[in-house]
Amino acid sequence: MTLRRRDVVTWLGVGAIAAPALAAPPPATTQAPGEPLPFRSLEPGLTLFGVWEVEAVHLIQGAVAVHLRDGADHFRLNVLKRDDSGIPGVGQSRSLSIYVCNHGGPTEEREGQAARALGEWLEHYEATGLPVPKLVTLRQHAIAQL
Repeated sequence: MTLRRRDVVTWLGVGAIAAPALAAPPPATTQAPGEPLPFRSLEPGLTLFGVWEVEAVHLIQGAVAVHLRDGADHFRLNVLKRDDSGIPGVGQSRSLSIYVCNHGGPTEEREGQAARALGEWLEHYEATGLPVPKLVTLRQHAIAQL
C-alpha cells in the first residue's frame, strides 16, 4: 500500500479532533498535575519568533500536539519522531518532524512557516541536550488511527 502525504495528514486529524472541538479552545495540557510538559519551555504563553503564540501542548497518541495562535487564527501542529524513509514533515529537527493538522486540506503559508519555526525551535532545544519524549513516527501514528 502506498501512503500519500494527503492521506496520512487526513488520518492524523481523523478522530483526533471532533467537529464540536473545533470551536472550543484547546485544552491547556493533558499531563497530570506536576508532570512535566513534553518539551521544557514549550508551554502556553510562549511566542515563537514573535509571531506564533503557543496556546496548548499535550501528548496525543504518541505525538505532541502543539496548538498555536496567529492573530485571530489558531491551528495545530503535531510533533512526531523523524523517519527519513517516510513522508517528511513541513518542519524538522535532527530527530523530530512537524506536521500541520489540516485534515487533508491545503497547508496555508502561515501554518507552514509556523511548522518550520517550531522545527528550528526544537533543533535548538535538542542541541542543548534536554530530554526529548519518546514519540512515534508518522507511519506508526497513521496505523494507530486506523
